[in-house]
Amino acid sequence: MIYNATRRNIWKYLPLLLEFKYVAPREELDSITNKIWKFYHGNVAPKDAPNDFISDMATDRYFINGIQKAIQIHSTIAPTFPMIFAYNGRFNSGGNLLGAPKSDWGRSS
Repeated sequence: MIYNATRRNIWKYLPLLLEFKYVAPREELDSITNKIWKFYHGNVAPKDAPNDFISDMATDRYFINGIQKAIQIHSTIAPTFPMIFAYNGRFNSGGNLLGAPKSDWGRSS
């Protein structure tokens, strides 16, 4: 399972997954990875982290950054009022297909 491989090698894969391996100084990669891990998971070891241990980090990296940039750009031409929302309808079955119970789907479940 990909999660188990990632758990065993988190300090190797996290810089790639979060795309800072080639922009951060090589000698600081472990330190940066450790700081990111501690921010999201405190002192929990990767082997003990919940199954969604990567999702918050990846979501922040790939979505939040882009959303913030879009809000900043749009706010230069018009009043902008960002909102946070979530939707979980009765037809959302992705978690069921992957074997995850609804309780593991995150905030919107």
